[in-house]
Amino acid sequence: MGYELHICRSVSHSHSLRYPISAAEVEALVQRSPDLGFTDDRQAITVAGTDRVLHFWENALEAKHPPDHLIRRMVAIGAELDAWVTGDEGEIYSWNGQEIETRDPAEDDEPGEGAAWITRGCAAAGRNDFAPIVEAEWLAFAAGLDGFEVRSEIGARLPSGPRPIPCPPIAIWTGHPSGEPVPFWFDEDLLEIDVLDEPTLRCMLLVAAGLDAEVQDRDDQPLTV
Repeated sequence: MGYELHICRSVSHSHSLRYPISAAEVEALVQRSPDLGFTDDRQAITVAGTDRVLHFWENALEAKHPPDHLIRRMVAIGAELDAWVTGDEGEIYSWNGQEIETRDPAEDDEPGEGAAWITRGCAAAGRNDFAPIVEAEWLAFAAGLDGFEVRSEIGARLPSGPRPIPCPPIAIWTGHPSGEPVPFWFDEDLLEIDVLDEPTLRCMLLVAAGLDAEVQDRDDQPLTV
């Protein structure tokens, strides 16, 4: 264990797979940067001036206990990739022209997290160990639902502002009264919603019924309207 710094397209680095930096982008970054290189096994990225390396893991770049020189370089890489540089405690790193500074994330930097789930189990029972929701099952089901689209891009909140970026296939509910797309995130064996309101809950209940599952809150309690 140890303190890590993350370059990620989500302020919450635990969501790096949802808002990915692609391997191709990392390859291109190294190729055009004279101070960067790959280790012999290509499992990490070397940075001139330090013996610490960057690891590309779950579509994010990470360094453990980076010295100041590497932090400065990571902030520059983040700016080049239009990605956040964050610490394990959620603080955001930036360069003010003279020095590195940190701030707490703003409310609109990141959507909500884990407001409710569609699941066939609960945390105490290993969630879906006995009847997992499978990603291929979910995407095929969602593709046939009214008001849903399976897309290969997601709206991300980036340092430059909101814009769509490529991502793995994601089922989006397009029928919310606000007109805003609502991602139904697949997470290992369940579906997760960032922000819960009554229209979204009603949609979740319909989806759950079709999957022989139920909607639960963060305390594993069933939700209804």
